[in-house]
Amino acid sequence: MKLTYYINEDVCIMSIEEQLILDQIENFKTETEEMLKKDQPQGIILQLHKITKIDSSGIGAIVTLFKKSEKLRILFCICRPNPHVAERLEITRVNRTIPVYKTEEEAIAYIADNLGRRK
Repeated sequence: MKLTYYINEDVCIMSIEEQLILDQIENFKTETEEMLKKDQPQGIILQLHKITKIDSSGIGAIVTLFKKSEKLRILFCICRPNPHVAERLEITRVNRTIPVYKTEEEAIAYIADNLGRRK
């Protein structure tokens, strides 16, 4: 698993490459917790188009990050899931809880609209 991110106007745009499976979950949790503490974003956009494999542990890790974000009042959404990931999100019904967008532009608009409503 390779996790990269950048901050743009208080929004963390995060991308996961390769696999998000059981043996990489602790690394994922550690890296995302460090980002939350260090950067304190107001929104997180999780890009999933570069994932080659995801299992139930990976889905669970995404849900855990979503729940942490909610507790910290950080907006969270998923964007650009590849077909394999999109299918897993639908099967597990995660897409009914976490907003999922096909493009980064739609995800940015979601975050921007909802941040505007908070002010």
